[in-house]
Amino acid sequence: LILFLLLYSCVTTLDSEPEITPGPKKTPKKAKQLEIEKDIHSLKEVFKDYFLIGAAIEPSQLKRISHQELIKKHFNSITAENSMKPSSLQRKEGEFTFTGADTLVQFARENNIKLRGHVLIWHQQVPNWFFVENGQPASKETLRKRMKTHITTEMERYKGQIYAWDVVNE
Repeated sequence: LILFLLLYSCVTTLDSEPEITPGPKKTPKKAKQLEIEKDIHSLKEVFKDYFLIGAAIEPSQLKRISHQELIKKHFNSITAENSMKPSSLQRKEGEFTFTGADTLVQFARENNIKLRGHVLIWHQQVPNWFFVENGQPASKETLRKRMKTHITTEMERYKGQIYAWDVVNE
């Protein structure tokens, strides 16, 4: 996060920038296009022989061209900040919504950026239904079944597209 904030300071203006939105074109009101500094060294190139340079991002951050350019210039790894967590992917049991995660996967693939999956299971961002069965705390067997279904569904969908997984957080 600190690194991303430092890089964000490379933006030459802080006025509002129009977002990339589907549908009819809207004329922004005197919005200036944010531009990143292009004449500075790319962090991913400076450290390419040592380690990956990454950032945790949300799909909404890809709506701004300047954010995309900043990520493409400096990062060779991105982490799905929240869009691959159970609370984002499966708000209701058995109903998966992959829109946000798919956006990150597509962006990473199109820009030759490695994608880290984060996180398959985390107690803080798992929907309440996950822990309840018939109004009571779910049994160990039910929890294991739900975890297996969730993890298997997510990993099968993104097989070969994720270079590393944070399996369990805390």
